[in-house]
Amino acid sequence: MDSKALTRIKSLLNAEYTMRLLVRYFVEKGFRESFDVHICPSLLQDIGDRIPQLADRVEIEPSVEKVNQQEGTVQLYWNLFVLGTRRMFLGYTTHRSMSELMQPMGAQTQVQSGVTPRQIIRFIVRTLSDYDEVVQPSSSTIPRVPVTRPRIGPTYSGSYYEKKRPVL
Repeated sequence: MDSKALTRIKSLLNAEYTMRLLVRYFVEKGFRESFDVHICPSLLQDIGDRIPQLADRVEIEPSVEKVNQQEGTVQLYWNLFVLGTRRMFLGYTTHRSMSELMQPMGAQTQVQSGVTPRQIIRFIVRTLSDYDEVVQPSSSTIPRVPVTRPRIGPTYSGSYYEKKRPVL
C-alpha cells in the first residue's frame, strides 16, 4: 500500500473514532431516540471533561449578550470552538437572575437554540478532519494486561552472603 492510501485510511479511522466518541457522549446525555432534537447549549459544557481526547480541541464558551438590570435578566450566547479558531453558534439562554447563572439550568431559563447533536457531531468531525487533527485513544480506554512473572524457586530474604532463609 502506498503512503497516500495509508494516510487516507488513518484519516477515515480517526473520523470514525471521533464520531463514535461524540455519539456515545450524546447518548449518555439522553439523546437516545433522535439526534435531530434541538439541544440546550449549556448541557455541552462538560464535553471536555467527559471526552478527554477532545479536551484540548473543543471548547464551549458562553458570552454575555445583554444584561437588563431593570428586569433582572441576563442573556448569554453560546459558541462552540474547535481547535480554537473554528466557531459554531449554539444558541441563546435567558436567565431571570444573576444568581441563576451559578446553578444548573432551571425551569426559569429560556433557551433559544438552533442546533442539534447531529449538526454538532458533523461540525466537530469535519473540522478535525480538515486539519488532519489526530484524536488518540486515552490510556484509560486501552485495556492494560497485568504483567506477571513466574516465581522461580523459593523467595529468600536477607543479604547475599547470609545463610538463605525462606520467606513464609
